[in-house]
Amino acid sequence: MILREGVELLRWFSRDKCLAREEATGETFLVRGGIPGERVTIAEHRHAWRTEREVVAVERAAPHRIAPACSHAPACTGCSLLHIDEAAEDDLLRLTITEVLARFAGLDLAPDRIEAIVPTRRGGTRVRARFAARFDGHWLLGLRDAAGDLLPLPDCRANHPAVQRALAAVAALLEPLGDTLALASVEVLLGDTGAAAILDADDHPSLHQLPLPDGLVALGLRTGRGTPPRLLAGAWPRILPVGDEQAGTVIEGWQHPHPTAAATLFDWVADRVGTVPSLLDATSGAGSLTLRLAAQSGRITAVDAAWEAVQALQATATRLGHSHLEARGGKIETVAPRLLAQGLRFHTTLINPMRASLGPVAMQALADLTEQRLLYLAPAPRAGAEDIGLLVAAGWRATAIGFANYHPGTGHAMMAICMERDP
Repeated sequence: MILREGVELLRWFSRDKCLAREEATGETFLVRGGIPGERVTIAEHRHAWRTEREVVAVERAAPHRIAPACSHAPACTGCSLLHIDEAAEDDLLRLTITEVLARFAGLDLAPDRIEAIVPTRRGGTRVRARFAARFDGHWLLGLRDAAGDLLPLPDCRANHPAVQRALAAVAALLEPLGDTLALASVEVLLGDTGAAAILDADDHPSLHQLPLPDGLVALGLRTGRGTPPRLLAGAWPRILPVGDEQAGTVIEGWQHPHPTAAATLFDWVADRVGTVPSLLDATSGAGSLTLRLAAQSGRITAVDAAWEAVQALQATATRLGHSHLEARGGKIETVAPRLLAQGLRFHTTLINPMRASLGPVAMQALADLTEQRLLYLAPAPRAGAEDIGLLVAAGWRATAIGFANYHPGTGHAMMAICMERDP
């Protein structure tokens, strides 16, 4: 570790870091744990593949600096903005989205144009979290610090208390297996009947004989990146409802990290959709948002690449009597041309992809399918801005822009943007 004094923090950069300059050398670099305008001392951690820098002492503090409420800060890298107040975090998210849209979508906007749909509210909100794992005489489950070491989190304030209880139950459950288990990480999710845990691990024979501990209603195993989990014990709960809508019967991959915040965002979307004769949900997942809009929409087509999600949505729609809702499986760039060939058009289209942009082929097809309005929810604002830029170039205009802070204290936000065709 190398210490540097007299470092000036210039401006926010890269979500939760500041662009900094060392006064003595004039060198610029990125620093975690600071606020623009501060003068600080930093620690530099050099790894084989990167260098991490973090503030360890503040020589001149900014007005928005506060004492972190979490005892693990600033060592834990899970929440990197606990040193600023909630209002400053919202301002940072506005600035981030403004800069992303300017750079990748060609939209020149003032930050005050960006609405805080779900403003920052910290403390015990997350109902879905993934933890790194390491065996060191016993199993340690937690997050990483700036040096890359695993930091156990017995009392993480960001997660729902039931998530923390489930994590402790998993650690105790795995203890008898010792280092014979090749475990990479553990994902904990809360469902309607309790917590489920998914192990990212090799298929160890002893895993199939593990009892289900108190604090868990389901234990699953994922043996490869991107593969669905297998149920080892218990029964998967349904995902927690978003508002009044209960969507999906399998928990993996569809649980919102903050269902209460998601309900607020969905209300914002519903207000902008209004009552429409037809609706396309181009990346529906298990359909929480689709179902929220069912009562105010005519013909609805929902599309998703995950067949299990499509089946779950169709079953829920049938159970609720939404005969006007049809769910289709497949990637949108494949399904969209088929919809066009059938002569279908939709008044409004929803897009809520994962963290990659859909690209020009899919966006052109969606623009061709959409008569008037398109709402894009982007968990990765840069990827979403790249797709929005394609619409802007084709003559669409932004009528409403906001963000939903599902992960307070991290610099991540869901960008929401409503686009309409020029009349």
